[in-house]
Amino acid sequence: MGMIAKRSQAPGALVRDYHLHTKLCGHAHGEMEDYVLMALERGLAEIGFSDHAPLYVTPKISVPVEKLSMRPKQFALYVDEVHRLQDVYAGEIAIRLGMEADYTPENLTAFDLADKYHVDYILGSIHYIDGWGFDQAEHAGQFDNYRIEDFYQLYIARVEEMVISGLIDIVAHIDLPKRYGPEPKDRLTTYRPLLTAIAEAGLAVEINTSGIYKATTSQPYPDPALVAEAARLNIPFTMGSDAHVSEHVGRGLEHAISVLQGAGIEKIAAYESRKRQMVTMQ
Repeated sequence: MGMIAKRSQAPGALVRDYHLHTKLCGHAHGEMEDYVLMALERGLAEIGFSDHAPLYVTPKISVPVEKLSMRPKQFALYVDEVHRLQDVYAGEIAIRLGMEADYTPENLTAFDLADKYHVDYILGSIHYIDGWGFDQAEHAGQFDNYRIEDFYQLYIARVEEMVISGLIDIVAHIDLPKRYGPEPKDRLTTYRPLLTAIAEAGLAVEINTSGIYKATTSQPYPDPALVAEAARLNIPFTMGSDAHVSEHVGRGLEHAISVLQGAGIEKIAAYESRKRQMVTMQ
């Protein structure tokens, strides 16, 4: 059990963090129980563990695959620990079993785990274009190999392919390339067809607060302008800190609430057994 003992729920702070990682992915740290205790400390109503599902393809980067995602044999351990924590903290906080799965044509096996282990939701993400990890600092120089318009044509096409696949519930950090790469001149024009596809597919979009704390972005994924466009299309949102250490659970969610409310959004999406319901943010 972790060392965080205080559990004081802050009035009006009942929010949901649907993007939490674990040490099983190889690049997060701490015990899963500490994440739960931190969520209780910060008054969260619900959390979802959504660690990186196994990669069945090795990206063309220097980071070994065991530092990028769970290995297949670890997934059952992950599920068992989530279920244990659900039992231990029943009545104190809702804990969901999620997964973040990288969509590439070579990695579709990862999505089979959702049915086998009855996950509550799937965050679909794109971190790689032709094996290139574009959100990793040591490989950011490869943006110089593309005209920015050509890169975004590839990226948007891949995300749209994921969206229409029927495999996911939530699109994670939709504008992640801005972390290290230049942005298109007209962002709304670039992303509008993708947002339209998301709306037509009936999916949610995540507002991911980790970008606020990146020196290269200082904004959530997506930023307020894209949030407003998604709201215009009636796309629902989830919120996530993308925590890789327990101290980051719930980090920045107050800012996310402000951005969502600024776009006229009063409710967010919550999931159980791949079924969505809309709940008030606080």
